[in-house]
Amino acid sequence: MAPRLNKFSAPLRRTVFPIGQGGLSYLYSDQDFDTTIVLLHGIPASSELWRDVMIHLRHELFGVYAPDLPGYGYTRFPVDEDFSLAGAAEKISYWIRHKLGKKVWVVGHDLGGAVAQILAVHYPEWVARLTLINSPFNRSWPVFPVRLFRLAARSGLYPWIARHGLVVNPYTCHKIRQAFYQSDTYSREKINHIFWRNKLNNEEGARQFARHLQALDNRQTRQIVNKLRDLPMPVQLIWGMRDHYQPWKRVGRKLEQALPSPTVIQLQDCGHYVPLEKPRALSETLINWEAPVPT
Repeated sequence: MAPRLNKFSAPLRRTVFPIGQGGLSYLYSDQDFDTTIVLLHGIPASSELWRDVMIHLRHELFGVYAPDLPGYGYTRFPVDEDFSLAGAAEKISYWIRHKLGKKVWVVGHDLGGAVAQILAVHYPEWVARLTLINSPFNRSWPVFPVRLFRLAARSGLYPWIARHGLVVNPYTCHKIRQAFYQSDTYSREKINHIFWRNKLNNEEGARQFARHLQALDNRQTRQIVNKLRDLPMPVQLIWGMRDHYQPWKRVGRKLEQALPSPTVIQLQDCGHYVPLEKPRALSETLINWEAPVPT
């Protein structure tokens, strides 16, 4: 049964939680309810990917949080920190432990889904339930456009490319459009806000994203494949079935087989970016998931 409507839901806010010499920026609707949802974005998005979903979820009896992962958005860490997916999982677990102080429902999309897998494997004491949305699995990433960006970053060229306005070009625009089933429904302004803000004209943001690109390595997802079967929490898979980059038949089905009896929801007429294309359907799928939560 879906939670009843809460007419006094809190607005979305943004703040920063200090971790070491850096800080994790996050959007939140700070409602003190039993269920807290943490939404993890992928590449090259930010927490803004989740804004429409959060607007739907905040009307329910949930506390909702969406952090900018290291390398993205307004999150900042010293450049000698670990910007890999495993490093992100470690920082998210620290934030959950010291800020939220209880088990949470982790929802991950794209590379945020890979971070969520690592988090659930290495820090299961902080994950009450797990939802993966069009998430990479094993060695299904990085996809070719990300490999090009990683090469530029490892060659030291990404900040220069960003500074000279060469990141958003016909090729990258085409590759972003391929991720959507109906790409013509999204304005250039919205795409730039969600995917490119703080990665281009902001020099520190460009350096942070470059460090993240340099650290990307699918060995971290390959190393946990055999551990996914033993996850103790309920697991849900939600998949946009028109995904150009992480197609169900090649990736989703293998992830399903590696997980312990996940609940599977397939969304038709939807591409890779489910939180943008189907925010209401995604929110309702989350709200109506009746899997038991271990205590």
